Amino acid sequence: MVYWEQEQHQKKIDAIFSKQIYYLACHELNRNDVAADLRRMLKGRFLQRSRPPQILFLGPPGSGRTSQAEKISQRFGLTLVSPEKLIWEQMVKNPGLRVHIRKLLQ
Repeated sequence: MVYWEQEQHQKKIDAIFSKQIYYLACHELNRNDVAADLRRMLKGRFLQRSRPPQILFLGPPGSGRTSQAEKISQRFGLTLVSPEKLIWEQMVKNPGLRVHIRKLLQ
């Protein structure tokens, strides 16, 4: 998919789910501003609803996605689902899967 196609799709998604999706670009903000904005968003928009929020952290390796997700889940009483941890747990239980995944990662 070409970038402009993805951008058009994203605009449609944003329009449809404008009340359910909240974007926060943290790369331009300091830590305190990010924490305050996230706290305001969670308390105001999501924690008062019957359905819990689904938060997706994006960033390069080593950017602290997992660390921040763990802190936020503990602070707000949310369930943390880490695909990486789920895969590692399955690799420990299933040696055949471990061999297959290691081949894919090489």
